Amino acid sequence: MGRFDQVDAEIVLQDPFHVQGLLLFLASIVLTQIFLVLKKKKKQFEFLQPAEMNF
Repeated sequence: MGRFDQVDAEIVLQDPFHVQGLLLFLASIVLTQIFLVLKKKKKQFEFLQPAEMNF
């Protein structure tokens, strides 16, 4: 028994499937962000390419 009438409790770990699901969800968000950045960079490159050919 702790101070101020606190009761000791066990630490309950999350279900492994929930942890795996969370990791997969976060990984999918990261990959989506990377692909969106790469797509935007590709569009910028395609936009600049014809402008460079004019010189």
